[in-house]
Amino acid sequence: EVARETTSFLMLLLEMLEAAVPQEASPAPNNWFNNACIALANDLSKPLDLHTVAKQLEMGYESFRLKFRRQAGMPPGQYRDQQRCKAACDLLIHTRKPGWEIALYLGFCDEKHFSRCFTKWTGLSPRAYRVKYKVASGKNLKSQASNNK
Repeated sequence: EVARETTSFLMLLLEMLEAAVPQEASPAPNNWFNNACIALANDLSKPLDLHTVAKQLEMGYESFRLKFRRQAGMPPGQYRDQQRCKAACDLLIHTRKPGWEIALYLGFCDEKHFSRCFTKWTGLSPRAYRVKYKVASGKNLKSQASNNK
């Protein structure tokens, strides 16, 4: 049971990382925007210095921030928060991990801070989100199973 849950958790994280990187028809080899998205979506449990990301991309901070905003439609910090929100939503729906563990995984200092941010992002508390969307996904699975009979 633990091994199965760990495996599905790791697969979920891989899917989230792949979904976080915008896909282009013909990605350029050294595409700064894809590299920036990868850097912003990596290791959500640790603080990220955007100046360091800009330096890794061989750009000045202001240039990076402005170009990223033009390309993504949001500043890099907001993009990273969006990735944290997506990860939190997926973890709440697809795992049984308690809120404090999700908070720790996503780099929040405590569960209360995570809960406040999550509520601001989604309009629902983590508990209410889990109840609402686990029930919805459970109904979808049941209706798919009955359709396959």
